[in-house]
Amino acid sequence: MKKNRPGTLLRVIGEEADAEALSELILRESTTLGVRRYVVVRKKLPREVSEVETKYGKVRIKVSGEMRFQPEYEDCKRIALEKGVPIQEVYQEAMKKRK
Repeated sequence: MKKNRPGTLLRVIGEEADAEALSELILRESTTLGVRRYVVVRKKLPREVSEVETKYGKVRIKVSGEMRFQPEYEDCKRIALEKGVPIQEVYQEAMKKRK
């Protein structure tokens, strides 16, 4: 930071409607003398949730288009704990079943 002093970068993601309240909170609860605000726009692909049957059980997958899909982490984790297998094994099995 200025004059070679250490600094901390704090990022807050929130709704535009809450920007003023969040800025006030940061000014009140920290030692900072100022807050910079930026509006960020995010573009997302449309997605839907589907299910695949694996040898471990059903796993939800997020599907966007024909080529993009992702097994739901929480499903993979739950099944892995229940079956005593690595999460990655459940994940890979779900990826195979989608194709």
